[in-house]
Amino acid sequence: MAYEPFRPPNALILPASSDGDSRRAGSGQRPPPVRSNVVKPPGLRPADIGFLFRVRGPSGLLGDFQSVEGISHTIDVLEYVEGARNGGVRVLAGPVKHGRLTLKSGIMISDTLFNWAQSVKIGAKFRRELLITQLTRTGAALRVFSVEGAFPVEWKAPSLNAMASEVPIEELTLAYQTLTMEVQDDGT
Repeated sequence: MAYEPFRPPNALILPASSDGDSRRAGSGQRPPPVRSNVVKPPGLRPADIGFLFRVRGPSGLLGDFQSVEGISHTIDVLEYVEGARNGGVRVLAGPVKHGRLTLKSGIMISDTLFNWAQSVKIGAKFRRELLITQLTRTGAALRVFSVEGAFPVEWKAPSLNAMASEVPIEELTLAYQTLTMEVQDDGT
């Protein structure tokens, strides 16, 4: 069976002329070329496009993730009431709090993150410095978040349901002490 190109409903395609030009009846224009809207960065398989966050630890690459949630930097506000100041309350900057960092990915082939979560015990050395790189669709670094003093507080396996049609997502939630961000120069 020969390949049949897509034809919109009710479109009449005239037979090819001697110069190989086929046109829509009555329009005088060539049909638009069929183009794919799938972006394929060099060196990546199409399945890799959904993983736009790369996480590295002291021992190397921990993985590529679909989602990184909870990167936050919150400053508590302290209100101070002075006895002789009737015009209002003084507002002071308090301690900094960071959110819980959640890394989400499809089922991981390596057990590195699970083993790290299992290693968290009193007296053990389990804190790590992590670099989280946000990548563009072409694989270039966009932003790099540096997280220090990170350790797992929760590892969650995906639902084990053979009848489910969604992709199983594994999650690792981390607590951390400090956060810095560096924006990568794109050369423009």
